[in-house]
Amino acid sequence: MRFSVLVAALLLCPVPGSASNAPQDQGYFDYAMEKMRNGDYAEAFCYLKPLAERGDNRAQYTLGWMYHNGYGLHIDDEKALAWWKKAAAQKDPDALFALGLLYEQGMGVSKDPVEAARLYVWALEQGNEDALGLIRSHLSEPNSKLYPYLLEEIGGQWNLLGPNLNISSRMANIRKGPGKKYKVAFKLEQGHSVTELERKGKWVHVGINGQTKNGWVHESLLTPAVGEPTGG
Repeated sequence: MRFSVLVAALLLCPVPGSASNAPQDQGYFDYAMEKMRNGDYAEAFCYLKPLAERGDNRAQYTLGWMYHNGYGLHIDDEKALAWWKKAAAQKDPDALFALGLLYEQGMGVSKDPVEAARLYVWALEQGNEDALGLIRSHLSEPNSKLYPYLLEEIGGQWNLLGPNLNISSRMANIRKGPGKKYKVAFKLEQGHSVTELERKGKWVHVGINGQTKNGWVHESLLTPAVGEPTGG
């Protein structure tokens, strides 16, 4: 849709009032999202913008998404950045993750892996599932540019990324990769707490709780921590 068409639609669309009313605003937001799903981006925009301007973080995130992807608008990552920053200030998990992507990839802003890592971990703390998958992916690739910054941001709080396990053997070799062909990076004593990040065959990539270290250990040397599900 051309921008001029969007402007014309705004003139015809009933605009929500300026006073915040939670039940009414919820109805406006739901209506806007229905219009988005139907591809009616112009009408969705004219409902979302007033909500966003009076502080609705969901509307702020969605406007940023529209600008970033060019849905009914010219692609404009600077405006996407501005709206996502407003939503992120309210700890909106989707906006935090989206900002992380902009800073990682340098869209509408200079590349900044330190800021990207900070935002991804903040999004993770707010429960964003995309941040969980992306952080796990970066941590499985030591050559990733974000790897050292994510390690610093996580700061040993590996439990954010997966279930807790304990070392069950008297001493376990923690290797640099998933197999005995990889060198031993360090050793852990029985009972030491670790967090599962991913699995490859019978090898488990773990973060060492309380430390900014991670590595691979054979599953036979691990047991679920007390209170953790055993799977099955």
